[in-house]
Amino acid sequence: MKHIIKNQTPECRLAIQNFIRDKRSRDEKAHYDPFSDKKLIRLSLLKEQGYICAYCMQRIEDNPLKTGIEHWTTRKDYNAEEDNEGTLDYNNLIAVCEGKTADFEHCDTIRSKTNPKLTINPTDKRLIEQISFLKHGKIESTNVDIEKDLNDHLNLNLQRLQDNRKKALNDVQKIFDIRCKGKKQEQSENIKKKTVQNFMGKNESGYFEPYCAIVAYIYKKYL
Repeated sequence: MKHIIKNQTPECRLAIQNFIRDKRSRDEKAHYDPFSDKKLIRLSLLKEQGYICAYCMQRIEDNPLKTGIEHWTTRKDYNAEEDNEGTLDYNNLIAVCEGKTADFEHCDTIRSKTNPKLTINPTDKRLIEQISFLKHGKIESTNVDIEKDLNDHLNLNLQRLQDNRKKALNDVQKIFDIRCKGKKQEQSENIKKKTVQNFMGKNESGYFEPYCAIVAYIYKKYL
């Protein structure tokens, strides 16, 4: 899981504001379901997340069948508080993968079954900093509520995801081996630092590398 910095000025914020204003002028309730331009929301979320899932960090695209618009605070919770407009709060929206194949479920699919209230929030840096990555690809936390979210509510430690995170580490290690061969220690450290910085940044197309957060974490902790 990678910290998401919410874009404060996307086009869809204005569209949502106009939608709410129009509904109020008609003395109608404004809420998420009748908002027609969900594609605009999805694309905005994808751009700010660098086209990776807010939970598992695998690659996602602008495909409504494979990429969901997730309400971190669920619509059910907003409705319980009779806060209809809260369901349109852009700061509460993230893009997540469907997380479903014939063999496993995670992210959107597993959470949607019970819609639990989550402690971990990808947009909250303080909470993201309570997550640890291990070299073999496991993700964990000493915070018992976050640990429950990672394993029970999002299923982020299924073996396939652990293998993918480990592969991301191995791929960067191969780059280290090639670029640092024959270099002195100080040169090697600078090469590794620059390589990780490039890996963590968006490319020319605005994409983050899948599972990039584990690379940054392991580099900072162990290298």
